[in-house]
Amino acid sequence: MAKKSYEKEAKDRFLRHIERERSEKWEVSAEDVVTDLETRRDFDYQLSCGSKRMALA
Repeated sequence: MAKKSYEKEAKDRFLRHIERERSEKWEVSAEDVVTDLETRRDFDYQLSCGSKRMALA
Protein backbone atom coordinates (compact mmCIF):
# COMPACT_ATOMS: atom_id res chain seq x y z
CA MET A 1 0.00 0.00 0.00
CA ALA A 2 1.34 3.43 -0.89
CA LYS A 3 2.46 5.48 2.06
CA LYS A 4 1.15 8.97 2.64
CA SER A 5 3.68 11.80 2.70
CA TYR A 6 3.26 12.38 6.45
CA GLU A 7 4.07 8.69 7.12
CA LYS A 8 7.27 8.91 5.10
CA GLU A 9 8.22 12.20 6.77
CA ALA A 10 7.66 10.73 10.26
CA LYS A 11 9.79 7.69 9.38
CA ASP A 12 12.57 9.92 8.06
CA ARG A 13 12.49 12.09 11.21
CA PHE A 14 12.68 8.97 13.38
CA LEU A 15 15.68 7.64 11.42
CA ARG A 16 17.47 10.99 11.74
CA HIS A 17 16.73 11.06 15.48
CA ILE A 18 18.20 7.57 16.02
CA GLU A 19 21.28 8.43 14.00
CA ARG A 20 21.79 11.66 15.94
CA GLU A 21 21.09 10.23 19.43
CA ARG A 22 22.61 6.74 19.11
CA SER A 23 25.09 7.24 16.29
CA GLU A 24 23.53 4.24 14.51
CA LYS A 25 22.59 4.17 10.84
CA TRP A 26 19.21 2.39 10.56
CA GLU A 27 17.66 1.72 7.16
CA VAL A 28 14.29 0.50 5.89
CA SER A 29 14.63 -3.19 5.02
CA ALA A 30 10.93 -3.91 4.33
CA GLU A 31 7.54 -2.19 4.08
CA ASP A 32 4.05 -3.42 5.03
CA VAL A 33 5.36 -6.47 6.88
CA VAL A 34 2.53 -8.90 7.65
CA THR A 35 2.74 -10.37 11.17
CA ASP A 36 -0.51 -12.37 11.13
CA LEU A 37 -1.65 -13.97 7.86
CA GLU A 38 -5.15 -14.69 9.16
CA THR A 39 -5.97 -11.12 10.17
CA ARG A 40 -3.49 -9.45 7.75
CA ARG A 41 -2.16 -7.44 10.69
CA ASP A 42 1.00 -5.64 9.66
CA PHE A 43 3.41 -2.87 10.52
CA ASP A 44 4.55 -0.14 8.16
CA TYR A 45 8.33 -0.48 8.14
CA GLN A 46 10.98 -2.95 9.23
CA LEU A 47 14.17 -1.11 10.11
CA SER A 48 17.61 -2.72 10.18
CA CYS A 49 21.00 -1.82 11.58
CA GLY A 50 23.45 -4.67 11.04
CA SER A 51 21.80 -7.74 12.57
CA LYS A 52 19.36 -5.67 14.66
CA ARG A 53 15.74 -5.29 13.55
CA MET A 54 12.95 -2.94 14.64
CA ALA A 55 9.29 -2.57 13.68
CA LEU A 56 7.91 0.90 13.00
CA ALA A 57 4.12 1.08 12.86
